[in-house]
Amino acid sequence: MSLAKLDAKYKTVPRHLRFITDHVSLFSGEEHQALAHQIKALEKLYLGLHVTLMTLELPPNTNLREYMFWLFNRCRFSPIDAKLNRNYSVVIVIDVTSGTAFMSTGFGFEQWLQDEDLQAILDPAIPHFKKNQMAAGCKTIFDRLAARIRSICLENDRKKGGAPKRLAVTDDL
Repeated sequence: MSLAKLDAKYKTVPRHLRFITDHVSLFSGEEHQALAHQIKALEKLYLGLHVTLMTLELPPNTNLREYMFWLFNRCRFSPIDAKLNRNYSVVIVIDVTSGTAFMSTGFGFEQWLQDEDLQAILDPAIPHFKKNQMAAGCKTIFDRLAARIRSICLENDRKKGGAPKRLAVTDDL
């Protein structure tokens, strides 16, 4: 479906903040602060990475994959200069209506983080979500994301024949 048709379907882009937008109040103030700190630490470790977490209450039967495609293309989740293969954004949406989470990446990550990788990052959080331990589930996602990015960077450094001096997400990973 085209973006124009998705615009007509979803209408208004939800308000979103830089790190965490909790539209449904899943997190306490302490949890919100701890998760934002974890995102900031992750981004500091991997230069160029931009992580956003959103909680939403979408209409029943919303196709979350389609919604994420629309949201990712209509919201500015990355710096203005992070375009195409330089866009290392990661957006995680938790939809309380369907009880699901979905993760999407910017174009720069598409060759490194396939759908199977994203699902492997999300899967360990599901038991936490089922127990209504939302912050613990999100922490698990961030930990798994960090581990996967680290393995990508280390593998790429091995292919280039050198030991990593500094782990950074760049356009040539």
